[in-house]
Amino acid sequence: MQGLGVLVAMTGRFIWSMEFTPLRLRNISNALLSITWPLGTCTLILICYLVFNWKYAVGIVSIVGLLCYIPLIFCPESPRYFAFHRKEKEALEILNRMARFYKNPPLPAESLEMDQTSKKQNILKQLKDFFVFPAMLRRTVFLMLCWFVVSLFYYGLSFGWHKMGKNIFASQGFACLSEVVAVTVSLALISQAGRKKTMIMVFLGIGIFFGISIIDHRISSTWTAQQVGCLIVIIFIAAGFSTIYLYTAELSPTSHRGLIMSLCSGTARVGSFIGPYIIHLYDYLDREVVMGIFGGVGLLGAIGTFFLLEDSTGVDIPETPSDIQGTKRLEEEDEEDPE
Repeated sequence: MQGLGVLVAMTGRFIWSMEFTPLRLRNISNALLSITWPLGTCTLILICYLVFNWKYAVGIVSIVGLLCYIPLIFCPESPRYFAFHRKEKEALEILNRMARFYKNPPLPAESLEMDQTSKKQNILKQLKDFFVFPAMLRRTVFLMLCWFVVSLFYYGLSFGWHKMGKNIFASQGFACLSEVVAVTVSLALISQAGRKKTMIMVFLGIGIFFGISIIDHRISSTWTAQQVGCLIVIIFIAAGFSTIYLYTAELSPTSHRGLIMSLCSGTARVGSFIGPYIIHLYDYLDREVVMGIFGGVGLLGAIGTFFLLEDSTGVDIPETPSDIQGTKRLEEEDEEDPE
């Protein structure tokens, strides 16, 4: 049940925020959302370090989770969602509430563009659309694999730090600091290189530094090549998490975004289950095998991203699956319509 709650909360808050965020601020909004994960993990590590009784630690975390529910009472629904379902009055009401907050004049009803072709679909009809629109199916399947792989890496390391350092709290703490660095790095990379190139660099970095972790070399009395490689690779893994959320949301049409994000997040949960078991291969096989598996999968991810995914940088969010078939960059539209 806890895993279900995390899945819904993480996926839901991201979809909600992306549908409110304009194109120029999506990357920053994504970074702010992503950095809450390592900060929360650091807080959890501190709680576990100070509170030795696991029941008290779980109780504290549960109270924090309940308190997080309070702001949701005041959060409005996405106007993009209402517009897609042709609920003009509700969408306009939320937009005017936002306009009043920023002290802007209210929007006239005719300024709201409604999707006249949209209709409410149940989940079975949405699933059928994957076969009607093969581009959406191709994107979604590969994105699900990417989520699975990134989650496999992340939780494999998260449950395996005790095998890479003597003090699990120190190892986890350094990993959290690496994730904070990762969010900053991904913010800069996405801004300069775009979504697709960033994902390719992330997977390449994962492959390279897992490969370095295979080397049996002691750098100092405290650090080994394995520890350094794993601390650096967690930066790329966390950057992958940050980027894949933004990338998936931008590639998914509004009509199916909730379903696609849920499918991707669901496969990520599967990866999070399997990752710790792969780390347990340490007890039966040489660590070179484990790191080699992770590194090889990372390189395959880079190749797959290059060939199977389009770059969503500067592209408006698609509203329906038919928009995916021929996306058009906003810069090109601006050139065609200088007004």
